[in-house]
This record gives sequence, structure tokens and C-alpha cells, in this order.
Amino acid sequence: MNTYKASLDTLSKIITGIVLVITVAILGIVLGYTNISPVETEQQAGKLIAALLLAVFVITWALAPKAYGLTSGELIILRPMRPVKIPLSQIESVIQPEMEYFPSMLRLFGSGGFLGYFGLFWSSKLGQMWWYATQRNNLIMIYLTEGKPVVISPDDLMLAQELQKWAKNKKQI
Repeated sequence: MNTYKASLDTLSKIITGIVLVITVAILGIVLGYTNISPVETEQQAGKLIAALLLAVFVITWALAPKAYGLTSGELIILRPMRPVKIPLSQIESVIQPEMEYFPSMLRLFGSGGFLGYFGLFWSSKLGQMWWYATQRNNLIMIYLTEGKPVVISPDDLMLAQELQKWAKNKKQI
């Protein structure tokens, strides 16, 4: 399997840093107050809030793309939990758009900068699409024969060329 790195862009690094600082501060305040509160329900509520914050952080980290893999039959979005596997036979076409290609984009469910840009997004021009990106540069949009388009962002755009070869070879058959 060929592996393609996926580095966070500057904006995503800043957003991730800010979210981490705020999360740690909130956890500190909540757990600090929980420890000094004489009321048992407040203690339980504080522990629940802390657990929910940690769960959201861990789940977000586990679903964030870390790299992309390309085998002879699949494109794999590598992430700590549940890698996404896209059969190469489902790739219809591949383009390399700039961010301007995605006007009026809304995040329907996912992350818009914390540990990357991933989840279900909607654009007025393109409709719904799945994003598994870590940066707003080096974008590759993959149109599939079935399902929503997929957007990825490897550090090395050689992946786009490999996927475009697959789509062209499939059309020639």
C-alpha cells in the first residue's frame, strides 16, 4: 500500500490549539468546582460534563483523517477508528479544485477545523459531500458512481494523478 501523508494547515492547527486550551480550561474549572462543591448533584453534574467533553474530544480525534492509503483496489482514508474504504472501481472522475470551488459551504455534521475538516458538508453549488481533509490546499474531489462526492487533501498531489489514471483506465474499458 502506498501511503500519503495528511498534514494540518495553519488554520486547523490554530483552531485545534484554541479548542484544546478552552477544553482544558473548562475541564479544570468544572473538576475544580466539582471537588469543592458540598452538593452531591453538582459533583455528579461536573463529572458528567467532564466525561462528555472528553468523549467528544476522543471521538473527534478517532475520526480525524491522518493519512491516505492507495492499494490496487481501494483508496483508504486512514484514521484511528473506522478507516473509510473506497473501491477504486467506484471512482467516476477526479478533479483538483481550489477552495473557491466550494461557495457557501455549510458543515452539516463534522469538524470545520478542529483536527481537520471532515464530516458531511453541503455547498450551494455541489450539494452534499463527504470531507476527509486536513488542509484547504491540495484538495482532491472524487466523484463516485454511487454516493456523495468525497474530498481529501494529501500533502503529495501524486495521489490525484494516481486516482485520475484509475478513472481514465476505467472509462476506456
